[in-house]
Amino acid sequence: MDKDQTVAVASAFVEKDGKFLFTFDPRCGLWRLPSGKIDFGEKAEDTVVREMKEELQIEVGEHEFVGWGQDVVYMLHKTVSRLLLFFHVKFIRGELKPDPEEIQEYKWLSLEEIKSHENKEPALDDLFRRNPDLKL
Repeated sequence: MDKDQTVAVASAFVEKDGKFLFTFDPRCGLWRLPSGKIDFGEKAEDTVVREMKEELQIEVGEHEFVGWGQDVVYMLHKTVSRLLLFFHVKFIRGELKPDPEEIQEYKWLSLEEIKSHENKEPALDDLFRRNPDLKL
């Protein structure tokens, strides 16, 4: 088993037509926003742009920081303590082609549907607890 770790993650509320992309990650068995680990020396905003291209084959536009959340999840045979930085971005272009190793399925939901969704990453619940009036 790999050593447990702490990571910083940039996560995105990708908006298209008033809905947000919500993905199921088979590596942790949770629904989550598209995201990725922030590489050493990388700006969180750059991580969002890079991860959307790598994981989904899409381009996103202006990004706005909306808050943060923390959790501990079991992923890829290790326990990971995560700090997630959440951004709101607009879908610009691209044909959504998720990386099947990271995204098993996806759907477009309203913010309220995400808030009430079952089996989502705990960091999202933490974000909503910290920002109960969050609007995007």
